[in-house]
Parts: sequence; structure tokens; C-alpha cells
Amino acid sequence: MPRPPRPSEPTAAEARAWADVLVRRRLLHAVVLAPTGQ
Repeated sequence: MPRPPRPSEPTAAEARAWADVLVRRRLLHAVVLAPTGQ
């Protein structure tokens, strides 16, 4: 079965979801990599 063609541009909801995931991952990495003394 052929897959339905995916729209070339993501929807606003998808863009927000991806942005949220990327921001959370960056914050998580910053917390993990930060020295515990600070």
C-alpha cells in the first residue's frame, strides 16, 4: 500500500511540538553537563 504523501511543510502544531522537544532536550543536557557545585 502506498503511503499518503506527506505535506512538505509541517503544521503549526508539529512545529510547536518539535520546538518544545528540542528546548527540553537542550535544558536537560545543560542540567546534566553543568557542574554540580554551581
